[in-house]
Amino acid sequence: MDKISFSLQTALLLEPLHTARVVAGEAGLNKLVKAVHILEQPDWIPWVHGAELVLSTGMNFPKTATAQRKFIETPAQLGVAGLILAVGRFQKKFPEPMLKVADELGFPLLELPWDVPFVDITQSLTLALLRQKEAMITSADDLQRRLSQAAVFAKSLQDLTDAVADIFTTSVVFSDPQRRILAISHHHPDSLWQKLEPDQSIPQHWQATESSLEPLIAIDRMACAVRDAGGFRGALWLMRSQNPELEARILVHAASVFAVHLAQHQTRGMIEARLNYNVMDALLSGSWASDSLLQERARLLGYNPQQRYRPIMLSILERTDAPKEVSPAVLGTAEGFRIRERLASRVATLLQDLGCAPLVTLSLSRVMLLAPDEHNKLEALLNRLDLSNTAALIGSSADSPERLKTVVAELEALSLHARSAGVHRLEQMLVQRILETARGSGATQALLQDVFSPLAEHPELIATLEMLVQTGFHQGKTAKKLGIHLNTLGYRLGRLENLIGFSADPEMQFKIALAVRLR
Repeated sequence: MDKISFSLQTALLLEPLHTARVVAGEAGLNKLVKAVHILEQPDWIPWVHGAELVLSTGMNFPKTATAQRKFIETPAQLGVAGLILAVGRFQKKFPEPMLKVADELGFPLLELPWDVPFVDITQSLTLALLRQKEAMITSADDLQRRLSQAAVFAKSLQDLTDAVADIFTTSVVFSDPQRRILAISHHHPDSLWQKLEPDQSIPQHWQATESSLEPLIAIDRMACAVRDAGGFRGALWLMRSQNPELEARILVHAASVFAVHLAQHQTRGMIEARLNYNVMDALLSGSWASDSLLQERARLLGYNPQQRYRPIMLSILERTDAPKEVSPAVLGTAEGFRIRERLASRVATLLQDLGCAPLVTLSLSRVMLLAPDEHNKLEALLNRLDLSNTAALIGSSADSPERLKTVVAELEALSLHARSAGVHRLEQMLVQRILETARGSGATQALLQDVFSPLAEHPELIATLEMLVQTGFHQGKTAKKLGIHLNTLGYRLGRLENLIGFSADPEMQFKIALAVRLR
């Protein structure tokens, strides 16, 4: 990207090359020259890297036609800009096979009088390249200064995109990692996104490359990844004009400016979100009636106390065969915080897309939201949520702020029974709700004492009881799931009979099942 170059056609305007004559490959005069090199070796490969204008006396030109063709084919394949021959001493002119293959490949061959010193050419070209680099640095500094000033006053991605388009005087597009347009320059509408639309593999390349900021350059466009500490945030695209080196240099700076703008926007969004979380937490805890400031803030957030809502609790699960909530050790990390923030942000966006207020808050491994008690909107929200690793527990309808506290408390109590990914509706959890109601009663405590106290020092017997309940007291399935022999299970059943009076009697099995569920 830092290499300075100009076309071979431009190089021929320099004074030492005024007498040079193009004898073949004229179609390649638009090739870029980045360096000048004197080469008398018959083997090109170790000595060139591409874009060199090579000077030669021809003293080691090959003798056979096959070798002469190969002598031209190799630099053409390596990207050499062209070959200048000093005619008069070792070679009177280029051999005919070289001229023919050079025309076929568009590889410029030039003949120069012998009395023109190579040192004049190298000095002139080198000086021209240095002057161009100096001019580019000056221009880049000016453009970067303009870009930085624009970043200070830009209020949105659209403002920033228009500013970049003005600086480049070309069409500019900013897209997200999924190639969705977030901003397109209004000042240069002649070049549409269809022209800028990249190959599908380009965003994948950026997502797979953790830190690269090198721009990707195509024939009619170039693009640069926009990255911050959170990774790949999007891409900045523009239509190319006349100076790709300068454009590439400034594009990298522009991508950094976009990254800073996005980070600032994200920070403001996080602060606003936390304020909204505080309002939601107070609302769900039952503070509505006694807090006039809360009432005002909740209404500003979009809460309507006359509307019916359904609280929904989203619990983030670990990906295991026995789903459970993500552990506090994970949630306490920066990654755990980002997991919750991403889910809350995604939910808020979905609610807004459905025309609903973004009534969302989060705590620990859960995100709580209020969805309008409207069947179509509720089902649309659930269908668009990714619940592959999330349990969604839907509460009862709440017709007032006072009712919300009761419904949320019920969700909290029943969340232990919603441990699988997918949708769990409170109306379908009647047994669990009855058990939760009975959990604190004296009769419940007596039942749990009667069944589990004698087993306190026998955890294998408690595990056996739990598995019996899970399998509907099927002994074969219980033994298989516990990984024990049927004889071992029979021995444990005998111990259970001695300790708590366990038997196959339906009343006893109901008592055991109820105790296990309450526990």
